[in-house]
Amino acid sequence: MKRLAVLAVLALRLAVPVCAASDPPQQTVTPIAPAEQRVEALTPSGEQRVEAVDANGVQQVSEGTKSPGARVANGVAKVTIGVMAATISIAAMAASLMFL
Repeated sequence: MKRLAVLAVLALRLAVPVCAASDPPQQTVTPIAPAEQRVEALTPSGEQRVEAVDANGVQQVSEGTKSPGARVANGVAKVTIGVMAATISIAAMAASLMFL
C-alpha cells in the first residue's frame, strides 16, 4: 500500500509540470542583409601528407611499435581498471539497495 502511494505521488509530480505548461511562443524569422564575404585560400603546410598507395602497398603490414613487456603491462592495466570499475558499480548498487 505504501509503494502504491509513493508511485501515485511520483506520477502526480511528473504530470503536474506537463499539464501546467503553456503553449510555446511563436518564432519569428529575421532576414539578414547580404554582406560581402571573402574566401582566402590556405597555403599548404607540411602538417599533412598524402601518399599514393599501389596494390602492393595496401597489403603491407607494419610491425608493432610496443615491446612484449609494454603489451603485457597494458593488458594488466586494462584488467585492473575493469575489475575496479565492476567493484565500484556493484558497491554503488548495493548501497542504493540498502536505502530502499
